[in-house]
Amino acid sequence: MPASDEQLLKAIKDKLKLKNKIYVYHYPGKDKANRKPIALLIVREIGALKNIIIPLFYGRLVGNRAEQFKEWLERMDADPSVPKSYKILYRLHRGGFYGGTSKFKD
Repeated sequence: MPASDEQLLKAIKDKLKLKNKIYVYHYPGKDKANRKPIALLIVREIGALKNIIIPLFYGRLVGNRAEQFKEWLERMDADPSVPKSYKILYRLHRGGFYGGTSKFKD
Protein backbone atom coordinates (compact mmCIF):
# COMPACT_ATOMS: atom_id res chain seq x y z
CA MET A 1 0.00 0.00 0.00
CA PRO A 2 1.17 3.58 -0.29
CA ALA A 3 3.76 4.54 2.32
CA SER A 4 1.37 7.27 3.45
CA ASP A 5 -0.77 4.41 4.87
CA GLU A 6 2.08 2.94 6.93
CA GLN A 7 0.21 3.66 10.20
CA LEU A 8 -2.79 1.70 8.91
CA LEU A 9 -0.52 -1.22 8.07
CA LYS A 10 1.00 -0.99 11.58
CA ALA A 11 -2.49 -1.08 13.11
CA ILE A 12 -3.31 -4.20 11.07
CA LYS A 13 -0.03 -5.82 12.08
CA ASP A 14 -0.71 -5.06 15.74
CA LYS A 15 -4.33 -6.25 15.58
CA LEU A 16 -3.22 -9.56 14.03
CA LYS A 17 -0.38 -9.81 16.58
CA LEU A 18 2.21 -10.27 13.86
CA LYS A 19 5.85 -9.76 14.74
CA ASN A 20 6.94 -8.92 11.21
CA LYS A 21 8.62 -5.68 10.24
CA ILE A 22 6.96 -3.14 7.96
CA TYR A 23 9.22 -2.17 5.09
CA VAL A 24 8.98 1.17 3.31
CA TYR A 25 10.33 0.79 -0.18
CA HIS A 26 10.86 3.30 -2.95
CA TYR A 27 11.73 2.00 -6.37
CA PRO A 28 11.95 4.78 -8.94
CA GLY A 29 12.12 2.30 -11.80
CA LYS A 30 14.43 2.32 -14.77
CA ASP A 31 11.95 4.40 -16.74
CA LYS A 32 12.31 7.32 -14.27
CA ALA A 33 8.55 7.36 -13.67
CA ASN A 34 7.38 9.35 -10.66
CA ARG A 35 6.51 6.46 -8.34
CA LYS A 36 5.63 6.97 -4.71
CA PRO A 37 7.07 4.85 -1.89
CA ILE A 38 5.11 1.80 -0.75
CA ALA A 39 4.80 0.08 2.60
CA LEU A 40 5.00 -3.71 2.77
CA LEU A 41 4.20 -6.19 5.49
CA ILE A 42 5.78 -9.50 4.50
CA VAL A 43 4.66 -12.59 6.42
CA ARG A 44 6.79 -15.70 5.85
CA GLU A 45 6.61 -17.67 9.09
CA ILE A 46 4.69 -20.90 8.71
CA GLY A 47 2.88 -20.46 12.04
CA ALA A 48 1.59 -17.00 11.14
CA LEU A 49 0.57 -18.17 7.66
CA LYS A 50 -1.18 -21.28 8.99
CA ASN A 51 -2.92 -19.74 12.00
CA ILE A 52 -3.51 -16.10 11.06
CA ILE A 53 -3.14 -15.16 7.40
CA ILE A 54 -4.77 -18.11 5.61
CA PRO A 55 -7.77 -18.34 7.98
CA LEU A 56 -8.28 -14.57 7.69
CA PHE A 57 -8.62 -14.65 3.90
CA TYR A 58 -9.79 -18.20 3.21
CA GLY A 59 -13.16 -18.17 1.47
CA ARG A 60 -13.57 -14.41 1.97
CA LEU A 61 -11.94 -12.99 -1.13
CA VAL A 62 -13.75 -12.43 -4.41
CA GLY A 63 -12.81 -11.93 -8.02
CA ASN A 64 -9.19 -11.89 -9.10
CA ARG A 65 -7.86 -11.84 -5.52
CA ALA A 66 -9.79 -15.04 -4.75
CA GLU A 67 -8.25 -16.70 -7.80
CA GLN A 68 -4.76 -15.52 -6.90
CA PHE A 69 -5.18 -16.81 -3.34
CA LYS A 70 -6.37 -20.20 -4.60
CA GLU A 71 -3.51 -20.43 -7.08
CA TRP A 72 -1.02 -19.52 -4.34
CA LEU A 73 -2.29 -22.35 -2.13
CA GLU A 74 -2.44 -24.83 -5.01
CA ARG A 75 1.08 -23.95 -6.23
CA MET A 76 2.58 -24.83 -2.87
CA ASP A 77 2.21 -28.53 -3.60
CA ALA A 78 4.04 -28.63 -6.92
CA ASP A 79 6.48 -25.73 -6.65
CA PRO A 80 9.98 -27.10 -5.95
CA SER A 81 11.04 -23.74 -4.50
CA VAL A 82 8.53 -24.08 -1.65
CA PRO A 83 10.21 -25.73 1.36
CA LYS A 84 8.77 -29.14 2.25
CA SER A 85 7.68 -27.90 5.67
CA TYR A 86 5.41 -25.29 4.02
CA LYS A 87 3.59 -27.91 1.94
CA ILE A 88 1.50 -28.59 5.05
CA LEU A 89 -0.42 -25.41 4.15
CA TYR A 90 -1.52 -27.01 0.87
CA ARG A 91 -2.44 -30.27 2.60
CA LEU A 92 -4.51 -28.43 5.21
CA HIS A 93 -6.29 -26.53 2.44
CA ARG A 94 -7.05 -29.69 0.43
CA GLY A 95 -8.11 -31.55 3.56
CA GLY A 96 -10.70 -28.92 4.47
CA PHE A 97 -8.94 -27.64 7.62
CA TYR A 98 -9.69 -24.02 6.80
CA GLY A 99 -13.36 -24.37 6.05
CA GLY A 100 -14.71 -27.81 6.86
CA THR A 101 -14.43 -28.65 3.19
CA SER A 102 -12.43 -26.96 0.51
CA LYS A 103 -14.23 -23.78 -0.54
CA PHE A 104 -12.57 -23.88 -3.93
CA LYS A 105 -14.00 -25.80 -6.84
CA ASP A 106 -11.71 -28.39 -8.36
